[in-house]
Parts: sequence; structure tokens; C-alpha cells
Amino acid sequence: MAIFAERLGVSEQTVRAMEHGQPTVQVGIWLDALWVLDDLQAVEKLLESRESLIELARREGTSTPRQRASRRRG
Repeated sequence: MAIFAERLGVSEQTVRAMEHGQPTVQVGIWLDALWVLDDLQAVEKLLESRESLIELARREGTSTPRQRASRRRG
């Protein structure tokens, strides 16, 4: 554990926190650990480019225009 922590540049306590799945460990440390373990393909799907929310909104906006609700008179 000491050698792995040294390779990551973190303390053994941080490595223990990673083993326990504590959310306080920074994402960059997780990526460094995967790189050291030569297992970066584990996160490839997370890094795939996707359609942005703006692109999705533009595409949705071109379909049918929204209609206003009618006013009720009472």
C-alpha cells in the first residue's frame, strides 16, 4: 500500500479512503490510480463525447412549436 500511495503521490490514508469508497477522494486521484494500474479503459464510456444540453435543446426546439395555454375567463 505504501508503494502504491507513493506512485500516486498521496498518503496511505488516501489509498485506504479509496478502498472504502469514500466520496472525499478527488476524481483526479482515481484517474491517476487507474493510470498506474493500466486500467484507464474502465472510464472510457464516461469520457465519450455526447450531445450537449444546448444541442439537445436546439434539436428539440426545431420539432413543433409550443402552444400557449388558453386563458380562462371567469
